Amino acid sequence: MHKLCTFPVASSSSSSSFCCGVSVVLGSNDKGRDNNSWKSGLGLGLGGGGGGCYCCCFRSVPVGSSWNSKSGSSCSSNSITTRRRCVITNFSQRKRWKSEPLVKGKVTRRALHIIKEIRGLEYQTDDVLERVLRKWVRTMTPGRRELLDMLKEFDNADDRELYYKISEWSFKESWFEVCVRDYTKLIDSYGRNSQIEQAEATMRCMEEQGIMPDLAAYTVLIAAYGRAGQLDRARGVLEEIRLAGIQPDATMYKSLMIAYGNVGLPQQSEAWLADMEIAGVEGNADTYLALMTAYGRLGQAKEAQRIFDLMHWKGFQGSLKAFTALMDAYSRAGDVDSVQAVFDSLRFAKLQPDDWALAILVGAYRKANMLGTAMQVLEDLESARIKPGPLTLRSLAGEFGKI
Repeated sequence: MHKLCTFPVASSSSSSSFCCGVSVVLGSNDKGRDNNSWKSGLGLGLGGGGGGCYCCCFRSVPVGSSWNSKSGSSCSSNSITTRRRCVITNFSQRKRWKSEPLVKGKVTRRALHIIKEIRGLEYQTDDVLERVLRKWVRTMTPGRRELLDMLKEFDNADDRELYYKISEWSFKESWFEVCVRDYTKLIDSYGRNSQIEQAEATMRCMEEQGIMPDLAAYTVLIAAYGRAGQLDRARGVLEEIRLAGIQPDATMYKSLMIAYGNVGLPQQSEAWLADMEIAGVEGNADTYLALMTAYGRLGQAKEAQRIFDLMHWKGFQGSLKAFTALMDAYSRAGDVDSVQAVFDSLRFAKLQPDDWALAILVGAYRKANMLGTAMQVLEDLESARIKPGPLTLRSLAGEFGKI
């Protein structure tokens, strides 16, 4: 169980600063330089770009300057200043994170320098890596942009351990203004790679630094437990949030439904859907899609069709993912006629079938030993400018290899 951190609401008679238990999202809209105007902002990065979610001291800082929260002074910046807007939202509400403007475009020279230096290390041990990173910070004074660029470079399957080491080291450094979004990404990465203990340790570290987890952070932790099949711990996170007075949202319930569906318990997944409706949380198309997938994975096509009809009755239009999930359910049940009927309905709804939908259609005919019919269907689709992709062609190649 994880301890929930809360921030007391405090106010000051001075208009230059205040503190509250809310998260702040800084957005940027590139304009020109305006050194005569004053903007309210947070912490670091008002001159050269920041962004992300912070909690919570504000001061009035001139545009073109960046506030040093450690020393309490502002420092000038040579970079082009931008106008910014602040959107204050309650911490318990889910925020749609967008890509930070800083990581778009070319990598900065300071980031490129450390990337090349790390790539060139003969031994990437913890001591050597920390020494190189500290030298980089001391000599080049990087900011949030440079670190995010570096992490983006190493966020891949080959450099995963290196990505974890740099993230864990930088999040504890005073020069880097870490926020809940950064920790959420790291927890999600650990969960997707079945490193549950590291995900839990990251959550504890975030709380120890006084950063309050939001719904997104708890959701990725539930998803991590679900992938590992630890359903009791996933349910425990939801109960803990409820006891703290925070209302879970549809995305969190969907993570629980997927967790139970992955271990072959679609009835329990549907029970969570009912629990969500009783709690007054409005579902979305993704929650019903998760339940359809849970039934379809077991070949229970009738139940998947029932959820598909329920989704339409709730007012959600059928998406390509929903039609494809229903096709997959009928394919696993061995009902090739229904697979074709759903595919025809997909096209009647003016949706463009993707490679996965075509692969399911061809696979259904292949399982029914109707390869000639599958080839005829593909020919008809090609005449309609719908070409098979690698998944479909791989399925056909495997079948022709048996002949």
